[in-house]
Amino acid sequence: MIKTHKTKSQKAGRHLIYGLPKVGKSTFASCASGALFLACEHGLDNIDAEATDLMTNYDMVLEILDQLIHEDHGFKTLVIDTMSALEVLMMRHTAKSFSKKSYEEIEYGRGKGALVNRVVHLLAQLDRIHNRGIMIIMIAHSDIVNFKDPMGEAYDTYKPQLHKHISPIIEKWADIIGFAKQEHMLRESQDGMAKRKTAIAQPNRRLYLDNTASCLAGSRYDLPASIDLVFADYIKHFKLAQA
Repeated sequence: MIKTHKTKSQKAGRHLIYGLPKVGKSTFASCASGALFLACEHGLDNIDAEATDLMTNYDMVLEILDQLIHEDHGFKTLVIDTMSALEVLMMRHTAKSFSKKSYEEIEYGRGKGALVNRVVHLLAQLDRIHNRGIMIIMIAHSDIVNFKDPMGEAYDTYKPQLHKHISPIIEKWADIIGFAKQEHMLRESQDGMAKRKTAIAQPNRRLYLDNTASCLAGSRYDLPASIDLVFADYIKHFKLAQA
């Protein structure tokens, strides 16, 4: 007889949240229950949160992850702030293993395999933490990249600011990818014979959870296309989608 099991679960989830600078990504994640920030860059001084010392090398990161896997602690959420900074530590670690000063100095092809192995191992460690019932929130900065659509014209879109060897692996691993952005309104004005459009920032900030031509986003759950960048709203929709 073929052994089967039910695939739907209510795990805490693996969340990739990226967006523009100062939009409130870290503040959003700080509202998660029992959050621990893995501090890979500066920027938490104005946020009331529990955080590690600043990670200055990749070995420090691995040590913290090992403690979260094996030791008793009260943390319910791990926030990586940011993956954009953590990948720099991983690339330096890779370069050091080849006795090089930078990742770019590694001979063509050799560095990619070594870096990918580190990413795969990192995600395996994060999955072990996740399997303990801990939510994983990975924060990243954003880039505007040109996407060459094989079925149409090329266009610019927002994507996580991650190295080309790392980004596809992270994107496949995450259960939810959300893009955070402050809303803007275009105001048209007359300047002589010409019309000018000015972007006016609005007070509301949104988290986009559905893939569009404008941004990479998506979810393995039935979530709204976008919501306010408020963690309480986000977790409410996430739990409803798991029910």
